[in-house]
Amino acid sequence: AHLRSNYIPSHLERSQIQSNGIEIQKDLENYAREISRLQKILNQLEEERRIVESHAERLAGLVIPIRRLPTEILGEIFDVLCSPKCKFHPVGNDGDLIQRGPLPLQNVALLLSQTCYFWRSVILSRAELW
Repeated sequence: AHLRSNYIPSHLERSQIQSNGIEIQKDLENYAREISRLQKILNQLEEERRIVESHAERLAGLVIPIRRLPTEILGEIFDVLCSPKCKFHPVGNDGDLIQRGPLPLQNVALLLSQTCYFWRSVILSRAELW
């Protein structure tokens, strides 16, 4: 109410206002320190979560069905995908097959070989893909 009027505080009131201002400034500094401390904890927790998520993804990758395919069948699948007769190739961002465009067949084998070490070894073992 006093801010919108021409009220002039007394000497005692000015002293109290200044004292309150100092206390408020200390409170603000305490909040800033606490926020900084909590931000560090939050950053650490987020990093730990990323590590756990990465570990969970690797574990999930161990039990996906395609890992149970025998090498020979996986090689046959790669043969079909790399064949000139195949109208699709595996370059969709979501892992889906998309219509084959002007991509050379060797590039399909190269893309497949970059999936994981096992797929690379299967593709490299099949001379007809190169």
